[in-house]
Amino acid sequence: MSSENINTRIVSLIKSANDNERSVLLSSIGNRRDKSTLSAEQLFDELFRSNYMISLKIVAKKLEVPFQENKNWNYMSSLIELEEDILRKILKLSYENMAKDERAKFDDKVKDIAAQQGISSQKIIGAAGLMTVANLGGFSTYMLMSSFLSVVSFGTLGFGAYTAASSLLSTIIGPVGWTALGIYAVYKWTQPDFKKLIPAVITVALIRKRLEYEKEQKRLAQERRKLAEKERRIAERKRLRRPLRVELKENLKIIYKEVILGVMTFEKAVMAAGFIVFVMLIIAWFV
Repeated sequence: MSSENINTRIVSLIKSANDNERSVLLSSIGNRRDKSTLSAEQLFDELFRSNYMISLKIVAKKLEVPFQENKNWNYMSSLIELEEDILRKILKLSYENMAKDERAKFDDKVKDIAAQQGISSQKIIGAAGLMTVANLGGFSTYMLMSSFLSVVSFGTLGFGAYTAASSLLSTIIGPVGWTALGIYAVYKWTQPDFKKLIPAVITVALIRKRLEYEKEQKRLAQERRKLAEKERRIAERKRLRRPLRVELKENLKIIYKEVILGVMTFEKAVMAAGFIVFVMLIIAWFV
């Protein structure tokens, strides 16, 4: 997949941003008066200088998230993997930046998520336990980040906004001197504004996670509806079968009496009973 195709995918994600996510992205581009009217394409250009993959790699290097430069980055899976690594690193740094009482509350939520994944809470201790759960894949990281925001009472703006508003970002960015690492020269960039770029990358990554999570929840809800409908039909069949059993019993009683009274021969009684049972089974099967 070319960088142009990747950029097109990211623009599509930006178009799918909810109001809070778009608000975070807009806040990342400064005080432009017309920013509220920017299209998704214009917002993408403002945030990522027309190349999301390079932006992602710069953020990864800044956060000291390891990745292979010579990897085939033409696959969307490679980009998503790096996004998830960045989210996990941000989550770990945020955890370490929490107040002691907040960390204790968050630890309980981490253990709950671990239990849902079938992991003993005794193995979930501190930052190492947090990373164990975060590395489970699926929606674990997304659930952890949502739980984190509920603990720190940040509201609904999302993790990108939290990163920008908290002291975490200044800790990440650190003092001037990063240019010596050559992370800008490698990508032919001037020094990027990490106060804007890091929250923007986090927000785009979380838009993707949210959409995947909502899609999965929709699928599960559909499966639950199908199961409920199936159970309803089974219950309805059982309800309708009860009268059939009663009717069968009554008909067999009549045949028995007629045999005893000599009205019907035994051979005819057997044939009649067999026919009645057959009809009842057919009715029960198709009802």
